[in-house]
Amino acid sequence: MKTRVITGVLGGLFAVSALVLLNYPFLGIFVALFTGMAVYEVERMAKITNIPLIILSLAVSLFIPLALEYGLLAKITARVPLSILLTAYVIAALLMTLAFFETTRFEHVCVALVSSLAIPYAMACLLLLKNTYRSDYPKAFFVLFTGLASAWITDAGAYFIGVKFGKHKMSPKISPKKTFEGAIGGIVIAALFNLITFLIVDHFFFKGSWMHFWVIIAVSVVLSLVGMAGDLSASVIKRNYGEKDFGAFFPGHGGVMDRFDSTLFVMPALYAVVLLFDKA
Repeated sequence: MKTRVITGVLGGLFAVSALVLLNYPFLGIFVALFTGMAVYEVERMAKITNIPLIILSLAVSLFIPLALEYGLLAKITARVPLSILLTAYVIAALLMTLAFFETTRFEHVCVALVSSLAIPYAMACLLLLKNTYRSDYPKAFFVLFTGLASAWITDAGAYFIGVKFGKHKMSPKISPKKTFEGAIGGIVIAALFNLITFLIVDHFFFKGSWMHFWVIIAVSVVLSLVGMAGDLSASVIKRNYGEKDFGAFFPGHGGVMDRFDSTLFVMPALYAVVLLFDKA
């Protein structure tokens, strides 16, 4: 418990520090590195031993956040359509089953393709959200902070409330420790936290000119639910492979995927909400 709390606090401070430095160019590098680590953890769990396939998928997973952050993708797709690039990647990955058919199954290729495309895009939504509010730093900070808080505080709140008051199992076959009491507690805590944060930021920066407070509550609840779906989905993957954690990078929390599983669902959902409803 002590290790979990310390790691969580340090991780939160690191995340806030990264948000403070939003406009500096190295954020894309941090996102790419965490993306590569998450993809590798999934491939390790799937027992992929095909080194060329691992290298190819990691190269793609590192490239996507960097390309989106530094404008490389737009330059490349201006010459070669994205559909052709994706087709070439899929064909190259499938050819690995021919070159290494004794050790590489179709399942391995599917895991490599999905993880190296879905995880990088989800992580890159951090950068896409930042760039959406490139000219408005307070909004960029608050939106990203809200996304991370909705994922992490929901998880932390659900854990502690569940330990104290949890009685009714939410999904005993997938994640035995999760309870409905914990889930409700996590949602309420995250919504209150985001609301208080919004009221503070709104007072000093937005001056009541951006959105109503009830919107924050509604978005927080939706993101908390989405984050729980991400957490449970990651748990399903671990159960499929008989593993407890994806890795051990974060003491007390597991690997990068264990820490960012809910975030991988929350950030794309938040990006969709911003694109659909915030025209500012």
